[in-house]
Amino acid sequence: YMLKAFLLHYFAKMGLRPEDVAAEADLGGVRPDIYVGPMGVAVEVETFYGTGAAPWAKLNETVEKYNSISEKEGSRLREVWLVVPPLQTALFLGGLMRLYREWRKRGRRVRVFTVDVTREKLVPIEKYARRITKVVRQAERHFQ
Repeated sequence: YMLKAFLLHYFAKMGLRPEDVAAEADLGGVRPDIYVGPMGVAVEVETFYGTGAAPWAKLNETVEKYNSISEKEGSRLREVWLVVPPLQTALFLGGLMRLYREWRKRGRRVRVFTVDVTREKLVPIEKYARRITKVVRQAERHFQ
């Protein structure tokens, strides 16, 4: 619930009106956590709770479900955003990055984010991966 509330706040800060952002909107039988109409973006919050040690099958299913909707003629859906909490992003970063690259190669219109609550922003997973890799390397050099 808190992450959805954060996202609603994020979209409000972007200047979107309440009527532009819908929770659990029906997109042809699929209900994203949040749908941003003017952007054509379906947002899914993925916490990985209850998915086991490697939740890749569930993520693939989610992305493919939205891909099939976006390919229908007249679809308003342009892209799906997966938003993953910071702890889960850190724990599953390697697998998330592999899956994200695979989706992009296959032409899936998907973006993966984590949140920076302090700055009230979404952080693309690619940027997060670069930052955390840099920090880890610095720590390794410092403590050798």
